[in-house]
Amino acid sequence: MICLGFEFEGSVLRWVEVHRSGNVNSVEATGRIKLGATRDRAELQAFGNTVRHLFNNVDPAVIGIKEKPEGKGRMTAGSAALKMEALLLYFAPVDPVFITGAKINKCTASDPKIKEGGPDEPAYKAAICALSAK
Repeated sequence: MICLGFEFEGSVLRWVEVHRSGNVNSVEATGRIKLGATRDRAELQAFGNTVRHLFNNVDPAVIGIKEKPEGKGRMTAGSAALKMEALLLYFAPVDPVFITGAKINKCTASDPKIKEGGPDEPAYKAAICALSAK
């Protein structure tokens, strides 16, 4: 089973591709997609096209997203994260599983390709948690 895990960090979307065979998880690829400007149509289209190509190339069965907090029905994430999330949801081939920061912090999974405390770890743990939820 193939899963893509995502985390929004400022104007950067970090992703990790995880393959699960039985109970064994392996990181196949990692990457980042930067949104250059939040009010530039060409930048948003380029970001959306890159996300679409990622989904088409990987063809994930599961998608895990580290959720951004919402308070009392209001979006509290930055504008870049909100726009990136909207495009990610629009192009997603399957319904994503949103993973709370608390669950990601409790996740003890590790992989030699992912540095502990490194920038790809939250996306990796979002993928692992999403796989466990399915």
